[in-house]
Amino acid sequence: MPRQYFTGCTTVENAKSLYRQLAMANHPDRHPKDAATQAQQTAIMQAINAEYQALLKRLDGTKTRGDDNKERTYTYDEAKEQALAAKISETLKAGIISDTVNLWLIGTWIWIEGNTKPIKDKLGKDGLGYRWHHKRAMWYFHLDDYKHYSTNADFGSLAAKYGATKFRSKNEQEIA
Repeated sequence: MPRQYFTGCTTVENAKSLYRQLAMANHPDRHPKDAATQAQQTAIMQAINAEYQALLKRLDGTKTRGDDNKERTYTYDEAKEQALAAKISETLKAGIISDTVNLWLIGTWIWIEGNTKPIKDKLGKDGLGYRWHHKRAMWYFHLDDYKHYSTNADFGSLAAKYGATKFRSKNEQEIA
């Protein structure tokens, strides 16, 4: 019987947090090994991705509460969720997450902060396609089908309002 990675997950927040932990621990490009082990890691990551998508689909329409204590309804969009997972995978594969560079996920926005000057070409439009946000002094990625809303909120306020998860480097022990 295949392993169940998301047993007991009943909220979108728990599912996304656990997915990030599993991706950091099991992504084959973050932990290169011999070809046989890498193939096994790839199969594990594919199983995690499939189970994650199925769980998100089941959670469609559930109520969530942000750190700002406002209630929101989660709407599952398969194409968007898969595109976001693919971007996270591509970013992890690039090997840019380190003790000095962090990846944050807030909703469907990916933010990268830290000592990014040495890797700016890897992050920018000719690399991974991230854009520089001057006010927040961070790199960001969002799918193209969003409406631009201007806000003066700082990063901490956005994280508190929508909830945020930080990908830690493989040397750190916990996921925020």
